[in-house]
Amino acid sequence: MHICEIILILLLTYTGVYASFTDIRYGIVKNIELIPVAAIGTAIDIIYYGVYVRDVTLDFIINMLLVLAVLIFLYSTHSFAGGDLKLGIVMSMIYPARLYIVYRHSIYTLIFALGFAFIYGYIWLVGDSAIAFFRKKNKTKSTYAKQYLIRFVIMYFTASMYVMLMSMLLTIFSDGKIHDWILWLACLCVAWLVRREKLLRKWYMILMVMVCDIIVAITWKIIPFSISPGTYLFTGALILCQMFISTNLYEDIRTEDVAAGMILSTASTVSISQSRISGLPGISSESLKNRLTEDEAASVRKWGKSEKGKGSVAIVKKIPFALFIALGYFTYLIVWVLLNEI
Repeated sequence: MHICEIILILLLTYTGVYASFTDIRYGIVKNIELIPVAAIGTAIDIIYYGVYVRDVTLDFIINMLLVLAVLIFLYSTHSFAGGDLKLGIVMSMIYPARLYIVYRHSIYTLIFALGFAFIYGYIWLVGDSAIAFFRKKNKTKSTYAKQYLIRFVIMYFTASMYVMLMSMLLTIFSDGKIHDWILWLACLCVAWLVRREKLLRKWYMILMVMVCDIIVAITWKIIPFSISPGTYLFTGALILCQMFISTNLYEDIRTEDVAAGMILSTASTVSISQSRISGLPGISSESLKNRLTEDEAASVRKWGKSEKGKGSVAIVKKIPFALFIALGYFTYLIVWVLLNEI
């Protein structure tokens, strides 16, 4: 292994570990820890790709662009914070291109690291919800299950329509040589988006997708469900996991402890919005765009002390995305090591 690759891996390890620590401890990924790594990594990259491994420079650029596109999408949909976006970019930049996994003759696989990150995120959320369930801290009861059964059916049907369309289009444009992992990744994204974005569940959107499914199936003579049937089971399992996770997304804190960066629940902001105190936040959609500013947090604390205020509010639990991103890249590297030892 080249000395540049050793240095880059050490930087990758340091960045992932330290960013995970600060995200868990302080709830942020600090720029002060990323800027020096980015500067050192850039200098090493110039030497590494400009002198020693010019033959993989294009692979490095294409992988960076693919990862960047996904990260920007996640950031623009308020799924990732700015710190997580920058962490993903830096870790992609300092990951050595000669250590990319080759999957079915494709070297453009660094995006797998983000896929691993999503898997770890799901495992963490489901595990946390399961612990709360067995400790009887969440609201998963028989009445809750009955209430959400119809919602599951609707979301599963909706997600299946989108998965069906994407599967057929990917099969057509790839000339039937689509990689299975692309379909599974598409299912993961669809299940997440359908649960998150109300627009995708509007009746006219569902109707439009159904019409497109029919047109594509008839035009190209494709039996929709014949394309990777397992993906539909996978989609259903993901939606069930998301519904289970939703029972444990919040925690109650004292109003006087509300701080900048926290995300209030929709129910809490509805109560707060009835107050005339200036500077209070609007109705929360519980996404990262609703993180409280310092002024908003101060106004909420002031509201808590008012006559109509409450002593506690519900906030959305902090999810350590930086830890999952770091684990995703570490797992990608470990898989490369295992494959090359075999």
